[in-house]
Amino acid sequence: MDVWGLGRMGCSPGTAGASFGLGQPGTHIGAELRDVEGARCWIETSTRDQKAALGFYERVFGWSADVSEGYTQFTLAGAPVGGCMDMPDMVPAEAPSYWMPYFAAQDPAAKAQEAAGLGATVLVPFMEMAHVAFPVVIDPPRPTLV
Repeated sequence: MDVWGLGRMGCSPGTAGASFGLGQPGTHIGAELRDVEGARCWIETSTRDQKAALGFYERVFGWSADVSEGYTQFTLAGAPVGGCMDMPDMVPAEAPSYWMPYFAAQDPAAKAQEAAGLGATVLVPFMEMAHVAFPVVIDPPRPTLV
């Protein structure tokens, strides 16, 4: 659909329920700012069927898949664009696949505490893997409209 003169957008259920949005810029340029404090720095999908997910995103976006044990890095024209991992055990069986954005922070643990102070739920206070450290935070629930 058109979004005034800002551009066009659409949503797709993806594979195994991992919904995502699509955008074509108009006067709004989109998410060009990356890898600075507060900007998106990575995206990752979690699924119970990586094989289906990889085929889907390769066909839809032309992404290549660098597959490792339990984790895949997507690339486009040789540049990393995101990842795909097996669904964590802590996720209930009825939960569909999902996408998770990551945002750059000099002090990720402090940002998680700040988010909690603003009403968010911290699922994982701090985790270190390979060359990155991050918390996992869910934004606050929306108020119920009556």
